[in-house]
Amino acid sequence: MGTLVGILSDSHSQVERTRRAIEALQQAGATRFIHCGDVEIEQVLDLFAGLPAHVTFGNCDPAGALARYAAAIDLDAQHPSGEVTVDERRIAFSAILSALHRADLGASRREFLDQLAAGASALLADLADYRKPAPVDP
Repeated sequence: MGTLVGILSDSHSQVERTRRAIEALQQAGATRFIHCGDVEIEQVLDLFAGLPAHVTFGNCDPAGALARYAAAIDLDAQHPSGEVTVDERRIAFSAILSALHRADLGASRREFLDQLAAGASALLADLADYRKPAPVDP
């Protein structure tokens, strides 16, 4: 069986609630985590310290400050979108609405949408290939 990835978003400073969500995901077998934005405070990021985890930031997040903090605790922060490979499969993630409304994208909204579309197309191609049945030896 492959790696189970726990996906979270919209923690909105709720440290205890996020801690319980991580614990529930771990009890369900998740060993890797992705948070899709709106953590709001460093204490939420602290919950992911030491775990194989990846985060992006939402419209409620001070992205620059949280990215610096994530780097300080060795947490993978990718913004405005991210991509990881798990079990040889690519996973793209983003807080899409946040990314479309932020002024600090570093690229135009059109470029971002083009990148997102290219990543989604590649991901769908990977998924289509993954769903093909394996050849059976006669």
